[in-house]
Amino acid sequence: FVLPTHGENFGHEILEAMLNSKPVVISDRTPWSGLSERKAGYDIPLDDAQGFAEAICAMAALDQAGYDRWADGAFEFARERQRANEKSKSDYLKIFS
Repeated sequence: FVLPTHGENFGHEILEAMLNSKPVVISDRTPWSGLSERKAGYDIPLDDAQGFAEAICAMAALDQAGYDRWADGAFEFARERQRANEKSKSDYLKIFS
C-alpha cells in the first residue's frame, strides 16, 4: 500500500491496509512512524522521491518468506495500536461514566 500523502490526522486507510497484512509506504506526515524498525512498512519524508523509489523497489524485491515477515509486521503493528486505542476508549468511558 503506497500513500505519499501531504497529511493525515489519523490515516484510517493506512490502518486498514496494515490490519489486512499489507506493509505500507507512506509519507512522514501521518501519525504512523517507526514502521521500518517493526517491518511494517516505511514512513518517508514527502520530499524524498528517491526514498519512496527505494522503498517500493525493496518491497518488490522480497521473496515470499520476506514479504510474509513484513506482512506479519504490519498486522502486529496495527493490532498493537488498535489495542492501545481500545484501552484509551475504555479508560475515557470509565472517567466520564
